[in-house]
Amino acid sequence: MSSVIDTRLPQTPKVYRRITSNAFWERVGEDLEDILRVMAINALAAKDTKLSNQLRKIDNGEYVGLDNPKLVEAFDNLRAVPEVAALLDQTKFDEIFANAIIDEVPEAQK
Repeated sequence: MSSVIDTRLPQTPKVYRRITSNAFWERVGEDLEDILRVMAINALAAKDTKLSNQLRKIDNGEYVGLDNPKLVEAFDNLRAVPEVAALLDQTKFDEIFANAIIDEVPEAQK
C-alpha cells in the first residue's frame, strides 16, 4: 500500500459577482421592488429618467453586476428615502450585494 501525499494547493472557490435579473429581484424582494417601480413612475412624471433607466437595465440585461458602482450607489442613495429606508437597512443592502450562489449565476458566466 503506497501513500501519496497531495502537494497541490487547495482550490479557492470561485466568487461570482454576476447574477440573473430574476435572482436580483428575488434578493430585493417584492415590497421593495414595488416601491422602486412606483418611484420610477413618479420620477418619470417629473422628467427624471435615472431610476427608470436603471430598472430597465436590470430587467433587460443578461445579468446584474453586483460590483456595478452606479447600481451600488443608487441603492445606497435610496436608503435615505423614507419609503425605502425601512425595507433597505444595512443588512438587506448587504444581502442584495453579497456574492452569488451558483444557482443565481447566468449559465454563460459559470
